[in-house]
Amino acid sequence: MSKKNTYLFYIVIALYWYSTNTYIPIITPYLESINIDYSMIGLIMSTYGLMQVLLQFPIGLLSDKLNKRKIFVVLGLLFSALSSMGMFFTENPYMLMILRGLTGVAGSSWVIMTILFSSYFSKSESAGKISFLTAANNAGQLIAMLTAGIISTLFSYKGTFFAGAVIGLIGTFLSLFIKENKINKNKIPKFKDIRLLIKDKTLIICAILCLIVQFIAFGATNTFTSAVAKNIGATDIELSMISTIMTIPRVLSSMLCGYLLIKKVKSRGIIMASFLITSLACVITPFSTNMTMLYVGAFLTGTGTGTAYAVLIGTCTKNIADELKSTAMGICQTIFCLGTFLGPIFIGNIIEMYNITAGFLISAILALITATYVFMMKDEKLFEN
Repeated sequence: MSKKNTYLFYIVIALYWYSTNTYIPIITPYLESINIDYSMIGLIMSTYGLMQVLLQFPIGLLSDKLNKRKIFVVLGLLFSALSSMGMFFTENPYMLMILRGLTGVAGSSWVIMTILFSSYFSKSESAGKISFLTAANNAGQLIAMLTAGIISTLFSYKGTFFAGAVIGLIGTFLSLFIKENKINKNKIPKFKDIRLLIKDKTLIICAILCLIVQFIAFGATNTFTSAVAKNIGATDIELSMISTIMTIPRVLSSMLCGYLLIKKVKSRGIIMASFLITSLACVITPFSTNMTMLYVGAFLTGTGTGTAYAVLIGTCTKNIADELKSTAMGICQTIFCLGTFLGPIFIGNIIEMYNITAGFLISAILALITATYVFMMKDEKLFEN
């Protein structure tokens, strides 16, 4: 595949993730400002994960069945734009919940994007190339975080929704020009293949560990760190900086992990360390009394969750045949998106009943238990590349 198409794909992915993340740094303070309580905030944020739980696997299977990828990429960007535009026009909490769910529909196309991109390269090249695609993903998020504070300061919170819609529409247009690469028709998977996939221990363990990463990230750090910041007087620009500082190590870890996986570095130790770092971040954040402490917590959060996610996604389909990878990734993402769905609901209710500190400390304990589990696993070859 031509370099032109590869670079276009990177741009489309960056725009896609910009569109879905433009308002993330300010969403919790915005919802608080229109008098929505923490439990409802958690419910609104959880619908993003719910739609992915419901759609990831069916979309992966349908894509394999139809032998088409590009249409799902185009629709993903379009739904992201429509979601942001809808949020610009309404303050009704139930409509916001539906529209956040529409962002989850958009997010369900990510698995197809990775599979389409992988099809441009040989098996030996794809692992490293995917890490750069993930870097483009994180770069789009990073730019969104950098600009969110500026946009909200100049044009109010709702300006971020409008920006997300415009960028999403630009991405939709550009996605029409990426190339479709089809696999051989005789390799389209059947329903019976699912039984074989769910027996793959590496796939399932990686998916469950990713579930925990997403539970912590979407339940505590991504959703409620901004609430901690507001409580100590953070400005919109500072809220944007927190999200930016979270995202920078995710970009770097994606590229580094791609390099490490290509070099056959054992990933078990990396995963364990990532959860320990995440646990530390969840302890630091709620006890922060100034922005410097919050920035340190944000950096550790991005390092821990970003590294764990990158390694687990890069490892989960290592034993899966090429013709089943789209379906396998759909299974993996369906499982770990349960964390995206359940995290905000559970932690939001904990915060509503007790306080923000309790929500973060529960997440810290969960990360610590997970690190201990990875350390004590008997199957040392599970995560070997």
